[in-house]
Amino acid sequence: MSTSFTGGGAEYVAFQMFNSLANTIGVLFESNLGEIASSERLRVLRCVAGDNILIKLLVNCYRFVSIQYYKIIVHPQFTISHLEGPNFLNLMTRFGGYRIIFVHNVVTYNYRERCFTNTIKKRLISLLYYRADLVVAVSSEVLEDLVTEYNVPKDRISVLPNPIDSLSIQNKALFGGSEVLDKLSSFEYIVCVASLTKQKNHELLLEIYRDIIECYPSMKLVLVGDGPERSRIVECCKKLGLEVGFITNGPSSLECQVIVAGFQENPYPIIKHAKLFVLPSRWEGQPIAIMEAMCLGVPIVVSNSSPAILQLVYGDEFVPELEGAIKIDYGYLVVSANNSEKHEIVQGWSRSIASLLDDKTQYNQVVSRCKQRAKDFDIGIVSEEWEKVMARF
Repeated sequence: MSTSFTGGGAEYVAFQMFNSLANTIGVLFESNLGEIASSERLRVLRCVAGDNILIKLLVNCYRFVSIQYYKIIVHPQFTISHLEGPNFLNLMTRFGGYRIIFVHNVVTYNYRERCFTNTIKKRLISLLYYRADLVVAVSSEVLEDLVTEYNVPKDRISVLPNPIDSLSIQNKALFGGSEVLDKLSSFEYIVCVASLTKQKNHELLLEIYRDIIECYPSMKLVLVGDGPERSRIVECCKKLGLEVGFITNGPSSLECQVIVAGFQENPYPIIKHAKLFVLPSRWEGQPIAIMEAMCLGVPIVVSNSSPAILQLVYGDEFVPELEGAIKIDYGYLVVSANNSEKHEIVQGWSRSIASLLDDKTQYNQVVSRCKQRAKDFDIGIVSEEWEKVMARF
């Protein structure tokens, strides 16, 4: 179960599970996948959308009844869910075999803003998540948060990485899909693939970019993704004196410094031709976009926003003391102290980016190591770990 198969990392993982695990039936709250949505193995609970509380209540009642009906009719050995809404309904319904839920972000960070909706979600997590037969966390930080803040027994939690479909990514990267995207590959640019939310810290990214173009005036910044912070990001570009264009406006947008590509069903051609992948997130679970970039041989410059990122870049090796911009096998890991001045933070990122761009030998070595490391997270390997976990029951 998932809200959808498109949109973010959790949805991506749900889609990979649907494709890789045998004898699987998928239940989605919505779908934009065309022919896949008509699959006999897929049930889509389409509903009227709305912000009205009564409409939301009726929609959730419909979903509850539908999921309970499917569990009774199908009587599966396992019911696996991703994201809070599907997780809640998985745990509130019965007769669906062992209930396994995936948690893709640190709950306390994800719902840190004080509002009624977030309060309700955190309360439901405390009341329901301990009922799961197994909770799969994408990082040790997610695990610790669930244990200490939401009373989930530690012995019911397993930490497993998110997967990527390496072959599919590499194949899709060969097709641009539009004239504008084909022309984009002729420019030098840095890419960030992330939802346009406060979590992803695009405002810092724009300040870093403004610093970078002092030395690399022809370098562009491409933002792939959509979200509630879109208008704020555009306004930030204007305040920083950066020209901003939108892919939807056609080839003329490519003359701008910052190019907003929006949501892309196939972002891989954009990632493949980028010089660097940059992600200064405030916090993360295990960002799949980083692994996708590495799969395509794009060096990364990322923040130390999750233990999952440390696991990705260091593996089981000793993790050194983390401070400042740290050179890693795959690019740079940037750690900003809480008391750092804004200009110091920006300069740390800028120096890291410049170091990779200036040294061709180092850059080529990093490209090779990125591709090699990404193989460890291929769906073929991770799906075997999923099956081992389910074999316990």
